[in-house]
Amino acid sequence: MKLLDRYILRQYLINFTILLVVLMSMFIVIDLIVNIDEFLGAGDVYARQVLARQVAGEHHVDAALMERAATEDWSKDTIADEFGVSYETATVMQDGLQPSWQLYLRSTLYKIADYYAPMTLLLFVFLSGILTLGALGFTFFAMVRARELTAILASGVSMYRVAAPVIVAGIAINALALPIQELLVPPLAPELARGPSDVRYDTVDSFSVY
Repeated sequence: MKLLDRYILRQYLINFTILLVVLMSMFIVIDLIVNIDEFLGAGDVYARQVLARQVAGEHHVDAALMERAATEDWSKDTIADEFGVSYETATVMQDGLQPSWQLYLRSTLYKIADYYAPMTLLLFVFLSGILTLGALGFTFFAMVRARELTAILASGVSMYRVAAPVIVAGIAINALALPIQELLVPPLAPELARGPSDVRYDTVDSFSVY
């Protein structure tokens, strides 16, 4: 029976993993396509902030003000006036704030991962219940189609015994969702509260409650 349990459990976990990955991927890809402009803008801002910190360190100026100059795309004259440097130095500083396409690509991918990585935990909590049932259906449908379930029942094994490893695995998966929901998700509340438009400056829109 241990061999049968391992076989059923392996098929069940494979189906559960496939369903989880497919549904998460569909959600993320569709949401990413809809909000791609926001992430492209966030990648540009983040790349400029990285360069701003480097330029500030090279020229020994205020990093926060340099980040503002980078994100607001200050002119050379404005940079020269705000930092008290020569026009030639301002030209060098402005040129250093222009990100390359490699940095822009890396920054965009980082912002996408930063936005969707915390969301995967929340999606697991939401989907774990329905996916355990879906994986159960796919597992036994495949066994019925291959006539495996017929052979197992003909050998004298009851349906309750066949379903036991799947039931135990389903309980374990849903039990795993509880500590994730109670321990891992609450600290990620600021990240989960962000919308795609908030990723650009890592802020959350606030409003008054009367």
